[in-house]
Amino acid sequence: MATGAPEFREVAWRACVHILDKIYETGRKYAADFKEIMPIVFDTHLPKWNYRAIPQE
Repeated sequence: MATGAPEFREVAWRACVHILDKIYETGRKYAADFKEIMPIVFDTHLPKWNYRAIPQE
């Protein structure tokens, strides 16, 4: 039956979390050709924390 009123539904959201037990060292060095093989792309929003390495084929 179409009354023109929006239909509301209850939605249950579920989150799955994976906790890493590995300890990451700060100041860890990378291979000499890493930047050539995996260029770093910084995000426009908070680039200091949001970046990713893009593998080249």
